[in-house]
Amino acid sequence: MTAHDGWDSLRGGFRADWTPAGANSLTLQGDVYRTRFDETLTTASLSAPYSNTFPNDGQYTGGNILGRWNHTSERSSMSLQMYYDNTTISDHSLFGDHQNILDIDFQHGFHVGDSQQFVWGLGYRSIHDKNNPSFTVSLQPNQVTLNQFSTFLQDEISLVDNRLQITLGSKFERNEFTGFEIEPNARLLWNLTPNQSIWTAVSRAVRTPALTEEGLRLNSQVIPPGTPANPTPFPAVVAVFGSHQFNSEDLLAYELGYRVQVTSTLSLDVATFYNNYSNLRTAEPFAFRRRESRSDRYRHPLCRGKQDERRNLRRGIVCRLESRSEVEAGRLLQLFADGHTQERRQSRSNSRSSERLEPASSMVFEIFSRLAQAFRARHDASICGPASQPECA
Repeated sequence: MTAHDGWDSLRGGFRADWTPAGANSLTLQGDVYRTRFDETLTTASLSAPYSNTFPNDGQYTGGNILGRWNHTSERSSMSLQMYYDNTTISDHSLFGDHQNILDIDFQHGFHVGDSQQFVWGLGYRSIHDKNNPSFTVSLQPNQVTLNQFSTFLQDEISLVDNRLQITLGSKFERNEFTGFEIEPNARLLWNLTPNQSIWTAVSRAVRTPALTEEGLRLNSQVIPPGTPANPTPFPAVVAVFGSHQFNSEDLLAYELGYRVQVTSTLSLDVATFYNNYSNLRTAEPFAFRRRESRSDRYRHPLCRGKQDERRNLRRGIVCRLESRSEVEAGRLLQLFADGHTQERRQSRSNSRSSERLEPASSMVFEIFSRLAQAFRARHDASICGPASQPECA
C-alpha cells in the first residue's frame, strides 16, 4: 500500500524599492502561494464502527501585498505601512477556512534635546474569517469580523554623560476577546566603565485568546453504546469546546545581565531571567447545562464530563541563566559559545482543580492547542508580513 502523504508547494513574489531625491523612500512587495498535501485521517462517526480512516487531501492558497513609506530627517523618522493578506485553507473532509487580513501601522520617532528620544505609534488590524464546518470540526460563529486597535509609547533618556540609559514605555491594545490590555516595560542600562555594562528590565506581556479557543467544537471520539464507559443504548460523543470564559494569559518578566569586553576580540555576556506566568489556559472536563441555548444546536445530548466554569487555571515560573562569549578571529570569522540552564515549575490556581485534570483531557487539549496554534501562526505571519518590523522581532 502506498503511503498517502505527498505534498508540493509553489510560491512567487516581487519587491520594488524607490528612493527619490529627498528624505522619502517607498517599498512595495507581495507574494502568492499554493501548497497541496495528502494525509490519512481518522475521524469519529456516529455509526459503527464509530470511526473512519480514509485518505484525505487539502491545500493552502493565498497572496499578500505590502506597501511601506519611510521619511527620515536629522532628528526624526516616520513610517507608514499597510498590509493585506488573503488566505484559503481547504482540508476537504475536515475543515475549510477563508480569511482576509488588513493591517495598518504608523510609527514616529524624534529627539527631544540631546539626551532623550521618544517613539510612538498607532496600529489597526481587521480580520474577516469565514469557515465551512464538518461533523468533526466546527468553529462558531462561522463568519466573523474582528477589529483590534493599538498604540505604543516609548521614551529613552540618557543621563550621567550617557553612561546611564533609562527606557520607559507601554503598549495599549483594544481587542474583541478581552477588551483593553496594557503591556508596560522598563529598562535600565548602566555603563560601569568603557568596557563593562549591566542592565535590568521588568515588563508585562499578554497572550490574548484566539478565535479557535472561544468557538471551537472538536468531536474527538464516539463511545459505542453498551460499553462500560457508555452503558446507554445510544452512542456518546466526546467533544472539546472552546470557552468564552478564556482570559488573557499574563507574563511578568524580570531580566538582569552583565557584559564585559575582555579584550578587543573577546566579549562575555551573562544574563538571568525570571518569568512569572499566570492565567495559563487549561482544558477542563465539564457537563452541558441544557438551559444554555446558545450552543444547544451544536451539542450531542450524551457528551460526558464535569462542569468547571474557569478556563485559566494554571500558573508557571521559568528561571533561566544564559551565558554567551564572542571571539573575533579575524575580519571574516567570528566564534560564538552559548550555554544556559533553566528550571520550570507549574501549579494549579486552586488545589481542588488539580484533582480534576485527567490524562484524557490533556491529550484532547493537545489537539485543541494544535488547531489554535495553526490559526495564530497564520495570523502572526500575516501581521508581521514579509517585511522586518521591530515589533515582530
